Amino acid sequence: MKDHIKKIIDSGYEIASRWSDFAVLWRLSGLPVETEFSRLYDETFEKYYCINMQMIEGFYDPEVVQSLQNPEFLPKIAEVNNYLSTASRCINKLLSEFNMYQDANFREVESNLESIQGFVNGDHVITINIGKHLDLFNESLFKAHHVGVWWCVAD
Repeated sequence: MKDHIKKIIDSGYEIASRWSDFAVLWRLSGLPVETEFSRLYDETFEKYYCINMQMIEGFYDPEVVQSLQNPEFLPKIAEVNNYLSTASRCINKLLSEFNMYQDANFREVESNLESIQGFVNGDHVITINIGKHLDLFNESLFKAHHVGVWWCVAD
């Protein structure tokens, strides 16, 4: 059981790191940081970033986290790990797509961030279906929290 709990904590740290990397790329890419998007819960990217980071930190923050040693929680811990794995895959996919064209300037194609397009020297080089990835990322984080066992830590 401790291995499963440790996996949640490790996943939280990894997702936090990747989410921070994504935020840096967003800011450098030319995408708006002060525009509110309905896909981002009617928040600016900066606020949306902070909301998600607070949620992610709940998977490893020692002040929030308590130990659960009761074996009946094991199936729920495995479920949390599955959701966190999905969230991790989503953010990794976004990072790999952004990193293909690090020098690109991006702009949203539709007002709800359904997709974004990258341009280098005025030439279109990539379209990223960012909406799909962000939606699944958020859904996975929320489901992991909803399961109600994000307070786990290994003793």
